[in-house]
Amino acid sequence: MRLKHKLLLPNMSFVLLLVVVLGLFLQSSGTVRRVREEQTRLSELSGMTRGMVKSVGAYLDGTLALEVLEEGHAIVGPQLAEYGVREQADAVMADLRKIDALRARNAEIMLHVDQLTATASEQSDTYIKQVSARLADESTRADVSTLERHVIVGAHLNTSTNQEIRIQFGKLREDPEVRAGFVGFLDELIAQVTLDIERLKDTPFAGLPVKAKEASTEIKTLVEEYIRDLEEELQLQAHIQDSADAVALGIEQAATLQTNQAFAQ
Repeated sequence: MRLKHKLLLPNMSFVLLLVVVLGLFLQSSGTVRRVREEQTRLSELSGMTRGMVKSVGAYLDGTLALEVLEEGHAIVGPQLAEYGVREQADAVMADLRKIDALRARNAEIMLHVDQLTATASEQSDTYIKQVSARLADESTRADVSTLERHVIVGAHLNTSTNQEIRIQFGKLREDPEVRAGFVGFLDELIAQVTLDIERLKDTPFAGLPVKAKEASTEIKTLVEEYIRDLEEELQLQAHIQDSADAVALGIEQAATLQTNQAFAQ
């Protein structure tokens, strides 16, 4: 072998080695770039998801409309499908729609209960004013019968009872401890007016306790439905938390898997 060839051989080997190293570097650089781009994308998606979770909390607190969440889900949902967590995100929205329907129904119940108690109180107050006016007038005082005087006591009780119903009903959502006691209170009220129906039977006032029982029974039915709705909402909120955790975990696992697969190539 000539001297010139002997001198070129190490140089050629070095060049080949350099080419191999450069190729590996470029491949590695491309891989790192792709990993960084994908992780940036996942980071942005994770941030959007966290924002949605905060928005869910705001909705449950009553400070954000469901429509805003629907708009956000329409944007984030398709991106989540790529990472296998679209189903969980859809489950969150489905549960939120159920909660929205429950809250709408409970708003109707609140209004109805308020109307029933207001009407009952108005009837009692009207009777109290009429009889009180006759008692205050010397010319008609003697005409007020003993029965009418007894009924006015019951009318006062009816007004205060309806006021108590409104107070206790207002506490139902925030204080679970009130719920069982409130239903028991209504049971006692219905039992009492049932006795009053018997006592006032065949008198001019026989219709008063009948109306009171009808109203109290309807209120109890509404209150029980309201409580069931509250309990169902709590179950839905727990399911929402589980689904949201699954979405976050899915994105985290996708980021880890993508990184591992990229460097395994």
